[in-house]
Amino acid sequence: MTAEMTEILNSPETLIQFVVKKVNGQPRKVGVLVGRLDKKGLLENGIVRLGWSRANFGKGDVFNKREALNIAIGRAQARETVPVCHSFKKDMLRFRDRCERYFKGASVSDVLVMSGYNKCNRPGCSVT
Repeated sequence: MTAEMTEILNSPETLIQFVVKKVNGQPRKVGVLVGRLDKKGLLENGIVRLGWSRANFGKGDVFNKREALNIAIGRAQARETVPVCHSFKKDMLRFRDRCERYFKGASVSDVLVMSGYNKCNRPGCSVT
C-alpha cells in the first residue's frame, strides 16, 4: 500500500465501512463504502464525497480489501458520478446518514449519491 493511500485511510477526513452480505449462505465481505471530506470549494465546512466498490462474485471476483479501497477512494475523489449498484442502495443510504453524523456541518454530496440509486444496468431489471 502506498504512503498516500495509508495517509488517506488513517485520516480523520475519511470514513470507511465494509459491507457484509450472504454469499452462498455464508456472510462475507462483498464491498466497501468510503466517505471523504473535501474542504476545497465554496462550502465553509466542506462536502463529503462518497465512493463504493463491490466484488462481483457471479463473474468470479474475490473480495480484495486493498483493491476495493483503491476503487472506492478513487470514486469518492472523482468528479464524475458512478452509479451505485442496485444491491448497495440501502447500504449507501445508511452510510450517507452515518457520514452526515460523523462529518457534522459538512454537506454530503447528493449528486454523487442519488444519481445512481434508481438506475439498474442489469438485463431484465425493472428499476428505472
